[in-house]
Amino acid sequence: VQCRKIYNNIDSRKSKRLYAGGAPYIMYRNDWLRLLKTWLKVMPMVFDQYYDGIESDMYAYMIASAYLGLEHIIYPDFMKTCMHTFSHPDEYLTKHYFIHYCQRYHVYEIRGDIYEVNSAQEFLKKQELKPKLTNYSYSFSKYWLQARGNQNWFFECDCPLLVLPPKLGKEILAASSTTIQSHYNILHILVPGLNAAILDYKIKYCEPETINRENLLIVHESHRNNGHRLNSILGTTNIQQN
Repeated sequence: VQCRKIYNNIDSRKSKRLYAGGAPYIMYRNDWLRLLKTWLKVMPMVFDQYYDGIESDMYAYMIASAYLGLEHIIYPDFMKTCMHTFSHPDEYLTKHYFIHYCQRYHVYEIRGDIYEVNSAQEFLKKQELKPKLTNYSYSFSKYWLQARGNQNWFFECDCPLLVLPPKLGKEILAASSTTIQSHYNILHILVPGLNAAILDYKIKYCEPETINRENLLIVHESHRNNGHRLNSILGTTNIQQN
């Protein structure tokens, strides 16, 4: 693939209008078959020369599409993404077919004791810290659900469900930033939704007696003092970020 052929014919405006990346993609079968070979061929080059992150496949998709002249039509109302706005989750669920959740969400963790896992100073902005209320946050990242080493894998039958986010009173929410308020609303839809989906999966594929229905899986950042894990069972030792 000669990338110069693409660069000589496509400026940034045309690229943004016709070849912006990011799933979901809808395409005729023949166009998929036409694209796949070039996409796979371009991917190692993109990873090695341009971008070695996890989105390299998307950049390769855009380059392959541009190379083949497969112009795209972008529907902004098809998927809601927090890259554009932190809209209220009601809009996410009622006006769009797909929801793109951001990397992380954080709210105040006020339940104390075994719930004090993620440090508020690590995840909240300085102006959002409330040391008189709590020094901890309930934090969630979709990337913390991946299996690493011997940690729990979300899809295993005997793995607990996610710990639910805390319930904050109206006074706490009213005194919180709009970001915290938005994160709170989203988390109370996102986490129960994930738990419901994974439980349905387990009911279909696991033996009934092996299914763990307890909300005990707490996700957290990877640190040396937690063995570089991304999740732990609530109440186990050595997971606090002191």
